Amino acid sequence: MFSLGEKVYEALRQQQHPRDEGLDLSLLLGIKSAGTSHVLITRNERDAIHRESIKFDNAAKAEFAQQQFKDKKEREEARAAMYRTFLRFPRGSVTLGEFESLSPIFLPDMDALSTKLDSLTPAKASTHDNSRANRAYQDTHVAYGVQRGQFENSRVVYLVLQNQISRNLRELGDTSWRTSLRVFSFCCNIWANDSRSAWDRKTVPKVLDIGWCEAGVPSLEPEEKTQRHLVLKENRQLSNPGTIDPYEYGETELCSLESATQRLQYVFAKFAQPLPYPTILLVHDVQTTISVLQHLGLDMALWKFDLKSLLRPAESSSQPRGRSASPGATNRSGRDSPPPRRYAPLYVVDVQALFVALLREQDTSKSVPSICKRLDLYRPKGWCAGNECWMMVDVFRAMASGKSIDDQVRDWPKPVQSKEGPSRKQKDVSKSASESESEYGNSDDEE
Repeated sequence: MFSLGEKVYEALRQQQHPRDEGLDLSLLLGIKSAGTSHVLITRNERDAIHRESIKFDNAAKAEFAQQQFKDKKEREEARAAMYRTFLRFPRGSVTLGEFESLSPIFLPDMDALSTKLDSLTPAKASTHDNSRANRAYQDTHVAYGVQRGQFENSRVVYLVLQNQISRNLRELGDTSWRTSLRVFSFCCNIWANDSRSAWDRKTVPKVLDIGWCEAGVPSLEPEEKTQRHLVLKENRQLSNPGTIDPYEYGETELCSLESATQRLQYVFAKFAQPLPYPTILLVHDVQTTISVLQHLGLDMALWKFDLKSLLRPAESSSQPRGRSASPGATNRSGRDSPPPRRYAPLYVVDVQALFVALLREQDTSKSVPSICKRLDLYRPKGWCAGNECWMMVDVFRAMASGKSIDDQVRDWPKPVQSKEGPSRKQKDVSKSASESESEYGNSDDEE
């Protein structure tokens, strides 16, 4: 008797691009807004599987015909078992616009494919998708599915940067930005013990410090040209729980709120209009970040808060393509070349939301250091927005470079008791919040 994986694996292998020979089998994973995941195939792949399946089914029938059974019951049970291995394709096709994300999954062998298909197979006689992979998302809020899609879109961005997208996965969208993409990170710490009204905390947050940096592309490693850490003079007597870690990438600058506002407005001025290249901005807790940036007077009107609009821009989705269509079936001959694409000023990615979508843990996501500890990347002792910018880049790279969201969760360590350990740069730092103000570095506007 032949398994589902045996019927499908070689048929799909034959549909891979010739230049991808020897690489893992790559298929397309789609995540809907409800959070459910689906393996998608083209019409060509479906037809190839169907042809291969007929061969296997005929062989199974021949084997069944030669078997000897002790009674009619045993024969009917064997017949039923045989027919359960026969493939039945769903009617119709889906459009790619139904999915929050379209991302590759890599399957090294037939067992991996069988495991994936088994996890997506609903239980017998079910009227809804109660498969192991999707039953948890039947009653979840739509926003959770969007977060799962954002996680997978982050994987696509990383794979594009590393030039690791298989050639047959053309539905992944526009990747012409691979060599021009920029990645920034922005972090801020606000006073945790603020007892004012929720409105005041939102509109006039008490910001303790601010940091930003630019990561190298495609490595997502530190670049010396852009990294800053500012501490606000007006709030320097306030402190959050834990110690204040020293800034590890340069001099901390002590400045007024007015000066910090001018600095941020200057840095972000170019991100107020569409640009000929895309830029991703990593943040932690997007709502808090928006409140702080609005307080500092930044223009965010044209910013995008998802990667779907980068990978699958609206202008290309005006004519949705069914996944059943063969890749490369469109014909642009005789048409004028499209104008150069203009990108949104910034594509914002909430690293906290990616973490929650992956591990479904709220408590360990409340700060960037706590996420680093939970993922066991390193164990910072305290807080510092300048350092946390680079921590966010590391967290983003660690998650985006891994397997698909459903498969990656098993690769991370189980929650453990917090323990002391080295910082991002392996420093043993123990300065406390009660130390002298000189730890903040030089002021750029001393009175």
